[in-house]
Amino acid sequence: MLHVHRSEDSATLVGALAGVLASAPGLTAVPFDPLAPEVVCVPTPGIERWIAQELALRLGATSVGADGIAANIRFPSPARLVTDVMAAALGEPSIGKWSEAQLVWPVMAAIDANLGESDMRVVTRFVCGDGEQPIESRRAEAALRIARLFATYDRERPDLVQAWVEGRDIGADGLPLGEEWAWQPPLWRRVRYAIGAPSLAECLTDALGRLATGIPIPSLPSRICVYGLTALPLGYLQVLSALAFQRDVYLFLLDPSPTLWEAVEALNPTPVSPPPLRSADATEALVMNPLLRSWGRDVRELHALTAACRMPASVHHAAPRDEPKTLLQRLQEDTRRNRRPPGPAAVPEQDARPLLGPDDRSLQIHA
Repeated sequence: MLHVHRSEDSATLVGALAGVLASAPGLTAVPFDPLAPEVVCVPTPGIERWIAQELALRLGATSVGADGIAANIRFPSPARLVTDVMAAALGEPSIGKWSEAQLVWPVMAAIDANLGESDMRVVTRFVCGDGEQPIESRRAEAALRIARLFATYDRERPDLVQAWVEGRDIGADGLPLGEEWAWQPPLWRRVRYAIGAPSLAECLTDALGRLATGIPIPSLPSRICVYGLTALPLGYLQVLSALAFQRDVYLFLLDPSPTLWEAVEALNPTPVSPPPLRSADATEALVMNPLLRSWGRDVRELHALTAACRMPASVHHAAPRDEPKTLLQRLQEDTRRNRRPPGPAAVPEQDARPLLGPDDRSLQIHA
């Protein structure tokens, strides 16, 4: 079963995570192993360390507090988690060969073997410059950048990768690629041949079908928690949604403005799949707060993706807060409420801006 939790405060959200981990997993298709590690997916190593410290303050703590322990917890990245789940579902461990780190060497080998080919003119010009021999630093740079590009396509554009597998050399818009980009599909196919294993994009449909059948897959964890993500590719969300037919899956989402989240839900009561293009996103007109407009797009798009996957209604964990007194607290409150802060008034007597306290150093700019 899928559970979605959200909060504007990371400490409040990690408290909800601790509550889940402190309880036994729900009913699953395989027997519960009390010695199996918990799985908490996190976006960065820094958040992993912080969560481990916060959980140690909560799990097993006595009334004295701060004497708990957090152990036997795995913290995979989103890419690692989805790759492991798909590999378990399909019995295809070689899927991991398409990670960005492992792609570098097959890409470099494909570049070396095909320099000078007619469809590699752009890459050859970059790697060799004005000469005929590859420049070593550019060769390594090209391999790294192309490996990152192909890994991004695999993650963000599975339909594009599938088209290249079928021999259709098109771009994300469905149109033929221009000369400056036409080298990508043939090079991708050469890398695919060298690896000799299907990419995540090729396996996505089969993996979703296998997970959604509910047929037990013993190698999967008893439950999976995903914490603190503000952006996820649609394919990853689809895998987590399908995994919920097998296990309990908990999404803990950071939501800077509960008011905006509710407004987006009211605007789009019926999920749209696939989600609209960014240029056709009607939710942007709902954003009143300038900080949310410039920094909050990822969360709005994540909301659209969760709706496209028909995920259940989320549970909001409100953060405790007092009446804002400092400048920083007022900025935070305006963001939570999706409220435009008052600006200078035409008439000084009508200025609605609160006075800044003489000792208020809550917000400082160092330049």
